[in-house]
Amino acid sequence: MAKTIFLLENAELEDIQSQLKLFDDVKIFSMTIHAHRILTTKKISHEYGDKYLTTSDKTKINELAISSTTNWQKNTPQEYFKINNIDLTKFFEFELLPYFLSLYRLAFSIITLIEQEKPKTVICESILNNFILTLCERYNIQCITHQSKQQLTLHYDRINIKFNFWKIPISFIISRTFFNKIKKILKTLTKICLAAKYTPNRDCILLLDFDPIAYEYLYSELSKLNKNILILNQRRPAIWNLQSFRIIQKSKVNVIHLDDLTKYVRSEIDNHAHTVIKQLETILENEKSFTEFYNLNSISLWPDIKNSFINICKQRMNESVVRLCSLQYLFKKYDISAVLEWAELSQEEKEVLAISKQNNIPAVQLQHAMYPTSEIWKPFGRFLLLFNYLFESDIQAVWGKSTENHARSLGFNKNLIITGSPRHDKFFLKQNKPKINKHKKILLATTTISDYDTNYSTIDYYVKYDLFVKEVCDSIKSIKDIELIVKPHPASDFLNNMLDLIHEIDPQIKISHTQNLIDLISDCDLVITFNNSTIALESVILGVPAITLQVEEWATDMAIVNEGAILAITEQSEIRDGILKVLNDANFRSKMLENARKFVDNYMYYQGIASSQVGKLLSNIKTNELLK
Repeated sequence: MAKTIFLLENAELEDIQSQLKLFDDVKIFSMTIHAHRILTTKKISHEYGDKYLTTSDKTKINELAISSTTNWQKNTPQEYFKINNIDLTKFFEFELLPYFLSLYRLAFSIITLIEQEKPKTVICESILNNFILTLCERYNIQCITHQSKQQLTLHYDRINIKFNFWKIPISFIISRTFFNKIKKILKTLTKICLAAKYTPNRDCILLLDFDPIAYEYLYSELSKLNKNILILNQRRPAIWNLQSFRIIQKSKVNVIHLDDLTKYVRSEIDNHAHTVIKQLETILENEKSFTEFYNLNSISLWPDIKNSFINICKQRMNESVVRLCSLQYLFKKYDISAVLEWAELSQEEKEVLAISKQNNIPAVQLQHAMYPTSEIWKPFGRFLLLFNYLFESDIQAVWGKSTENHARSLGFNKNLIITGSPRHDKFFLKQNKPKINKHKKILLATTTISDYDTNYSTIDYYVKYDLFVKEVCDSIKSIKDIELIVKPHPASDFLNNMLDLIHEIDPQIKISHTQNLIDLISDCDLVITFNNSTIALESVILGVPAITLQVEEWATDMAIVNEGAILAITEQSEIRDGILKVLNDANFRSKMLENARKFVDNYMYYQGIASSQVGKLLSNIKTNELLK
């Protein structure tokens, strides 16, 4: 146990390194994965700041984060954060949960470190400096604080822009505000090029944030209906390149821009925004209530999080007011018969569903990925759209009988209908031509750490993930005539680190951000991914075997693993042998692909024609028996 401990979150070491010389018997702890990576790069010896967290601690962190996300306004009069009887606080829960998880994970780590290490001096660079000072006073520990440059923000406060410039992978992060300015510019350009296709006296289907390239077949099928198709993409522009422009143009859909409607409801927006923000400020000024609510070991976290939390609430609620008023106008202007969406987790989708529900307009949600079936995710059903929680949408359109049975087993007795997956129609209709690669190709498709459960988001899991990536790269490099291609996950923070990691391993490794996924997979002999990502399913649909690296233990408890449709690897030491087995053992490879075909046939119905099934559902949505 050291006399002095350093707690570093951002590892800005210019001042701290000089201080190291002033103390004897020092230990450095990285409190975040970001700090760990910087310290590792600088070859500074350190330990993980969350090393002493127990299973009980992690469970408590999860429980506190869920409670803080859903109950922070519990002592507030119900009407305070409502406009037209719609509760604004529910819309950004999906982003707020990781905010509180990271907060409590950090606080618990600090408490356990100080209790276990029993230092004489603590030097910290933290977003929780006030919390640490109070804790140190309790234990009569000297505390020296440095202001952290890290800020508590929500996930969508930063947007990742990625593309390949010729063969050079480009990735950078911009602010939410700047991204919205870019969207307005793109909107202006596309409106000039697209002619209106709205036909009076026809009802409308409203699509929410559907990628024209991924859902090209769905766009085509819906354009055949005797209806107006409206597309409202609020997070990512509907048109961002030539291919998406051509699909939109060909499919005869109407691109809706919500900010075009705000001018018609400006006075209503101003009135509601003024009221909500004033009430929010009044509530958040109640120091006693929030000081007691955000309390850990009789020490309040509120002084450290007050400013960031107030700013988050103000920004997100103000955005909701603007959109809700504009959406009310949209639903009055158009005769909308149904809403189609695929991710009602996000703030923007939840707002649309709230308005559609008020107007008695049915909403259909498409399954967009494989559902995790492990019991560990049940507490997070509200935030991850699992079937132990009732959705806002009226009908759940699932891929096949397996998902339906899983939903029923969890007591989900709401409206379920099997339509298959429109996103994968083009995968099923792809003609698999014999590969003519001179060298074998392997695609490594990275994913993110599961940051919705503290059990799988501690620093050691991030490190384990990096080690698995390095082992894949080193193993492939050691095998003759193999080309590795990496497709990084688009998550903002994670993506930039992955580019750095791959460049550190071998700057010659090919990075693909934007290549057509079907072409990318089809050109490979093997796909490697993590924790049964949906890209493993897409790989075997195309007849390409897949390996999933099960960095997180829960991932072994899924049908795609248990039925042998993919090769699951749980140990870093097994990666090279697993790759060689799939590539060189013809019998093993053949058996894997046979198992994969059986799994896909059972898991995904209406292969290649799912878009038409969704079209049939929407064409008769008002008379659908499920809604009666």
